[in-house]
Amino acid sequence: MIRFIRNRVVYSDTLANYSKWEEYLNAKHDSFEIEFKEIEKIIGKLPPSAYEYKEWWTNHPSHPLMKVSLKNGWRQTNLDLFLKKVGFHQSKNKQQVVIKKNQSTPKFKPAPIDFQKKELSNVNTHIHSNAVKLAERYLSKKHQGVQNWEFDHVCEIIPKLGSDSNVLEFLPQSRYENKKNLRLNKYGIGPFCKFSINKKYSGKSGVYIISVNDTIQYVGRCADFYKRFGMGYGNISPKNCFKGGQETNCRINHNILTSFKSNRTIQLYFLETPKFIQVEDELIEKLGPPWNL
Repeated sequence: MIRFIRNRVVYSDTLANYSKWEEYLNAKHDSFEIEFKEIEKIIGKLPPSAYEYKEWWTNHPSHPLMKVSLKNGWRQTNLDLFLKKVGFHQSKNKQQVVIKKNQSTPKFKPAPIDFQKKELSNVNTHIHSNAVKLAERYLSKKHQGVQNWEFDHVCEIIPKLGSDSNVLEFLPQSRYENKKNLRLNKYGIGPFCKFSINKKYSGKSGVYIISVNDTIQYVGRCADFYKRFGMGYGNISPKNCFKGGQETNCRINHNILTSFKSNRTIQLYFLETPKFIQVEDELIEKLGPPWNL
């Protein structure tokens, strides 16, 4: 809504009709994309900051629209300020996931999450970030007629949370019986988090993409996608924290933890292909993801 103060037009976020947005969400199922102008038809005028700053759409109840969305079990998954549209995904049991990052939150109190029951990867939304779409178009052009180069949207990576909705942090190196007095590797100090993906990806080989706030950060390959995330990146073993262990597991896990604590949205995509070594090399060379050393 708009109000006028001494001949100045001022947006009043408190006057927007967010009850209509709640009704709209309750009529939706699974995932969807919506243009900003369509949202404005529902709630009234969005503030200029919604058009200019991605932080306005962060999955945190600091803004009324996101507060209502989280309350009803919906999270923002893909934001495109250029095309002026946003994607939302509903968690399986309408559980809200609200992250508290070293600051007090408004009166909104999130429901506790049972991580063991929450399947992070029971999603295949086909809502792709622009960056992932570029990767798909690049592969389709380079390997015409070979296969379908569309990545599956696996899940939004959400680390295990405690009953207070803070992310749980782990220091597994303390459990390692270090008989050889090995030093910690470069990334072994931690802290680390825990996460997993759906077991339906067990045994599937291919290439995966990790994006943070719609920007590709990492491209990797795997012979078994489920093991790579469920037993590798998502659950750091004590041994891998030390010299001779899997440094990459520690590095990627810590990067995910740091991104999550910074209120960034982390998405995971997967392309099943027998050419995973070749495709990984091509995408890294083309995209230059910052987490790939």
